[in-house]
Amino acid sequence: MLDLISLNQHQKKALVIQLYEQGKTRLQIAEVAHMGFKDIADVIRKHTDEDGNLDDKTREVERYSRARVISARQTFS
Repeated sequence: MLDLISLNQHQKKALVIQLYEQGKTRLQIAEVAHMGFKDIADVIRKHTDEDGNLDDKTREVERYSRARVISARQTFS
């Protein structure tokens, strides 16, 4: 197996993308890459968005989520 301790940030991101493209779950990726779920999700989201692989429904959900966060911040500030 890879020596994960010596991997830098860019190498870990590449590993996450490779495992994701192999069809691994986020849990499996977290176990191999020793990264948190949020960090893995961020890498995958950025990767899929750059490739234009996000479908319209996913984009709509993300926009709705961002809008709710903005609304909450305005309400409580």
